[in-house]
Amino acid sequence: MKNRYIWMIFLLMSLTLALYAQNGDNSAEQQFEQAVNAYSANDWATSYSRFYDILVTHPEYDNFEVNFNLGSCCFKMGRIGEARYYFERALMYKPFDADLYHNLEVVYQRIYDSPDIGLQNVHSKRVLFLIGRQVLIPLLLVLIILTVAMFILFYVTHGIRGFGIMALLFFLLSVTGFIWFGLQRADYNRNVYVVKVQQTDVYLSPTDPGSVLMTLSEGAKGTVIENTGTFIKIRIPDGTSGYIKRSAVISSDEF
Repeated sequence: MKNRYIWMIFLLMSLTLALYAQNGDNSAEQQFEQAVNAYSANDWATSYSRFYDILVTHPEYDNFEVNFNLGSCCFKMGRIGEARYYFERALMYKPFDADLYHNLEVVYQRIYDSPDIGLQNVHSKRVLFLIGRQVLIPLLLVLIILTVAMFILFYVTHGIRGFGIMALLFFLLSVTGFIWFGLQRADYNRNVYVVKVQQTDVYLSPTDPGSVLMTLSEGAKGTVIENTGTFIKIRIPDGTSGYIKRSAVISSDEF
């Protein structure tokens, strides 16, 4: 009798968890529908708010559609820096999407004297996302198996020592290439910032308002080194580092 009660309690708990998960999914889906409807009604602010909430509260919905629509909302509201940030996040999911490429071109025209500066960066990063992680790992395993098979076949059976050494070198170089590829892919857009205000200063010290190193314009992008509260330590593409107000940028640590 006691076992029966235990099973009934377990069943009720399972049903409760299942219903909770389902309600969570429906909530995200409802937010997405509300965001799309608001966008269709030209209510960019509400649409942005709904998409942003999805990205923050439902990390599993961090995908092309949400980031692309966030970028579109920001662009419609004239927030070019944030539009760049979200469009480049969307690039990770669909690196060859024609609409995304066009939108990035328009955004780069607003940021740079020549949009080719930004587009060259897109071209160099596309290959990083062409092969997903779920494909990359099996390819590496197949490469390992083939290399080991070649080494055994030619080195043990035929005694060709040189070929065995070449096979080993090929294996090591391939593994190094895969590791480099994986690190580059993981690093892109992980620790970056984009300036979201018209202009903001970069300081040598966050506690010295007079230590201004330079001024960055909206859309400028670089690497986040450290989050220090109201300021973040950054590095711009030319290697210069300094501190910038946290409120002046959008960065990866928001999500």
